[in-house]
Amino acid sequence: MEFFKNLRVTTKLITVVLTVVLMTFALGFFAMSQLAKVNDMGREISLQHLPSVQTLGKIAMAINLHRRATFAHMLVTDAESIARYEGLMEKALADFKVAEEAYMKLGPTEDERRAFERMQQAIAQYLESNQPVLALSRSAKKQEATAVNAGNLKVFDAMMAALDQTIDATAKVAASATATSERMYGAARVLISVVMVLAAVLGLLLAFLMARMIGRALKTG
Repeated sequence: MEFFKNLRVTTKLITVVLTVVLMTFALGFFAMSQLAKVNDMGREISLQHLPSVQTLGKIAMAINLHRRATFAHMLVTDAESIARYEGLMEKALADFKVAEEAYMKLGPTEDERRAFERMQQAIAQYLESNQPVLALSRSAKKQEATAVNAGNLKVFDAMMAALDQTIDATAKVAASATATSERMYGAARVLISVVMVLAAVLGLLLAFLMARMIGRALKTG
């Protein structure tokens, strides 16, 4: 403090102004670092978690398309219609493969990965159980195909349950990320407010001390 008192008035003013400027820069840097954390979490939600849920929706659509095409296949007898519905089933499988690859590229968590692998196994079992149905239907044995398909209902239900579990696991991760983002935003607001108040108090204190020193200098001058 004695060192500061012994400085010239010009030097004191420059020191106070530089201190306030440095505090302003420090506050700006701190605010930007906190906002960057919130932004990173927002990008994670928009670029990873939401696309994951959307991709699982595409898988569900592909499965439903395959199932509807199977039922339609058992109802028609002409070759043209049979070929059309088998084409729809091929499209459904192609859509599933694309969505499957897209999901894995999004970097699922360990819980999501395990749920997704169980779903893949359930879908593989369903597709395997569906082959005898299609074979009977192609051979015009519609009643037998319907009976076998009815017997596969448990396999289909297990597949849909696995899909629902995967969607739930992904939705939980997305919800957790959203909650974390909200907490980070709230914490950032509090920290920035605290730093702003501290900077303002320190600035006022420096201004008060400077004014007091200048006043004393003028009185003794």
